[in-house]
Amino acid sequence: MATSASQKVCKIPTTNEILGILSLKNQAIATLLDEGLLKILIDKSTVILFHQRDSIVKQHDPSDSLYLILDGRCTVVVNDKVLSYMEAGDLFGEMGVIQNTPRSATIIAIEETCALRIPGEVFIKMLESPKLSSWTINILTDRLKRCSNDAARILNEMDLMLQDQMELARVQRSLLPLHLPDHPKINMNVLYTTCAYAGGDYYDAILLDPDRLLLIVADVTGHGAQASISMAIVRSFIHQSNLGKTPATVLKRLNRYLFEYGPAQHFVTAQVAILELDSLKLYFAYAGHPPMLHLRGDDCRSLKAPRSFFLRYRLDSEFKAATLRLQPGDRIALYTDGVIETFDPSGGMFNVAGLEDFLVKTQNRSLAYLPSLLETDLHQFREGSPVEDDITFLIIEIK
Repeated sequence: MATSASQKVCKIPTTNEILGILSLKNQAIATLLDEGLLKILIDKSTVILFHQRDSIVKQHDPSDSLYLILDGRCTVVVNDKVLSYMEAGDLFGEMGVIQNTPRSATIIAIEETCALRIPGEVFIKMLESPKLSSWTINILTDRLKRCSNDAARILNEMDLMLQDQMELARVQRSLLPLHLPDHPKINMNVLYTTCAYAGGDYYDAILLDPDRLLLIVADVTGHGAQASISMAIVRSFIHQSNLGKTPATVLKRLNRYLFEYGPAQHFVTAQVAILELDSLKLYFAYAGHPPMLHLRGDDCRSLKAPRSFFLRYRLDSEFKAATLRLQPGDRIALYTDGVIETFDPSGGMFNVAGLEDFLVKTQNRSLAYLPSLLETDLHQFREGSPVEDDITFLIIEIK
């Protein structure tokens, strides 16, 4: 092999040199190689020089050979992460050849490295030796035991994580109203479903006094534990006594509250309404959230109000409300985008129009049935595919 003066000289090792190098790291296999096996190894193998940063093998490639490092150092890289190092005496690739599986790692030379490339078919031929075949069986048995132990450990960790998530979900559910307010002038019901154990949706209905009902549906960006924290902060504000007298004031104060206490990486959208039960006036405002829906007879339409930024976007955000006088029989639907952004397998979206159609076709059904009917419609629309976002649907009817 022609080399420059600065390069290593990689020559074919003698049988004694191979035994000496193998004994550095693989004493067990070194003691099993007799003169005949060593001769096969030397005659059929090739010595290769790898320069710095050369890949000796690549992860996921076929395992067609194994390598014995004669001189130099290498890194072991799995999924772009360096896991360990190899040097003279290290043998790698034998398990891939034996099991006929793809490479489990990438091996990269970090300095000029000489390696003995042993073709896979040669090593398989050598395994016809009773001693080497027994060694192989022991290696595979040990690996199976390690895999079984690792699997048991991973399953135990997953079980603990599942318990933590279920406990988090239980705590989060406790933050939602156990019962909706009972009042002679209204009926109410709700559908609440999370795509993970703990979600970022929040809803509430609170009688501020005998004549005023506060309604809120909010959606925190993301899912899981961090979204639940923001959801809990929204809830802690909504249950304070100094909310404000109008939906716009509620949103403005909630926005400041989130800036003071909420995680910086989470934003919140919200629908807020205050219903005067005596006059049936509905005051409503939005913070970056889709509009509520108003059903009167077979006419369903969005309740428009001045657009505003979502919460925790700007400290000085202003929110403006709109007003609607309701009539007996009217229904108002508050919801999160998990309802309207449900997708069918072809990518079609349920959309606001789908929710409006649902409200029209169920106008004569009792509110007691609407959550389960909507859940069924969304499931059929998805054609059984998993829920991808939290779903909240709060419906109120004027008796």
